[in-house]
Amino acid sequence: MCLLIFFILASESRKSGLCKLWSVPDCELIRTLRGHNCNVGSIVFHPQATLTQSDTAVNMASCSTDGTVKLWDLKSDEPIADLEGHAPHRVSRCIFHPSGRFLATCVFDNSWRLWDLEVQEEILHQEGHSKPVYDASFQCDGSLIATGGMDSFGRVWDLRTGRCIWFLNGHQNSVLTICFSPNG
Repeated sequence: MCLLIFFILASESRKSGLCKLWSVPDCELIRTLRGHNCNVGSIVFHPQATLTQSDTAVNMASCSTDGTVKLWDLKSDEPIADLEGHAPHRVSRCIFHPSGRFLATCVFDNSWRLWDLEVQEEILHQEGHSKPVYDASFQCDGSLIATGGMDSFGRVWDLRTGRCIWFLNGHQNSVLTICFSPNG
């Protein structure tokens, strides 16, 4: 069973709300995660997911168009926690902070939020986009986060101050993906 924890692939279904864990390289279904009732926007692994063996450890997060965000371990087909406060707005992406302690969520109410996973509370609700925030990316040291919005703009935020420090304009359409280089 230990080998499965180190070699796992996660997939999600836009229509069924189901997420699945697969073993690699044999591609056998390990578990079907049941928690969302509609389209899943993303599923992501915690940065130390393969290192954590606790029954209650957060190893993955997923989000959905109905505004739900679920936290998962690798042992159960039910979520271990829900991060509430997004509904009725769609959550398009969830992204773990490099430290693993925080989770950012991109919301269709034109904001993004930062959650402290140790206490499962929202610690930052950041507005600034004029249309839904679709994606986000943390810089490798975790001090900056970039967000991309359907307003055709990207923004870079300093998490130490909570302020937008860089405005990325010039896109013709929605910014659906944004990503820092691994070297920052």
